[in-house]
Amino acid sequence: MTKNIQTPAAHRKLLSVMIGELGAQCCTAQAAQGKPAFDAELHKLLAMAELLEETTCAVFRLRFGKEPAVWDYCPKIAEPSFAEISHRLDALIQHVENLGSSDNFFTHGWLAMLVRLTAYFIGAVEWLAGESEPETLEGLETEVLPISAKAGFADFSHRLSPVGLENGTLGLLDTVNMASNKLLATVDMLSDHFSLDDDENRPSDETVFFALQSIKHEAQDIKAVVEGFHRNEKL
Repeated sequence: MTKNIQTPAAHRKLLSVMIGELGAQCCTAQAAQGKPAFDAELHKLLAMAELLEETTCAVFRLRFGKEPAVWDYCPKIAEPSFAEISHRLDALIQHVENLGSSDNFFTHGWLAMLVRLTAYFIGAVEWLAGESEPETLEGLETEVLPISAKAGFADFSHRLSPVGLENGTLGLLDTVNMASNKLLATVDMLSDHFSLDDDENRPSDETVFFALQSIKHEAQDIKAVVEGFHRNEKL
């Protein structure tokens, strides 16, 4: 890669264009089903997907100085079809859209997931092309996706440090400190309410319940962030 495309903004634009072209070729290949040109169009789609994977891995190596993890393909349906390919393409498109406009979102975890989703797309195309198939179908509908995917790719970055977890342990430390401070502040306010005299206004049971839920969720956030940081460091 040349210097003029070694920035997060340039990488994002390049990958977005490639995924857009992948979508157009997917439509072309699907329209060619049952026609003599089908095999050629399907293999062109596969070649474009493999180029996307190579490019994504190259960006990952450039930014983080190591190889991304290799993922096994886990199908969502029992038979190879364009429905499976479309499902994988939608996941790729949504993942890029979820990036937003800030370079701070172009992180280790985001790129690692893009590599994973691209590998799944290639697996779906290869399955339909008859070039390979999943090792087993026992994992149908059991693919483990991150919380963001289960929640429709909701953006929870506001709960993380603005330093960014991609900046190593400093971002992790700041995120854990933020969550711990919020948790302890809730505990302090709750404790103050229980020190009131009997004739003073106390919080309702509902308020106490949701305050305790807030404490629980902050503790779960800390656990999830540390576990996620550990997994990403291993990729």
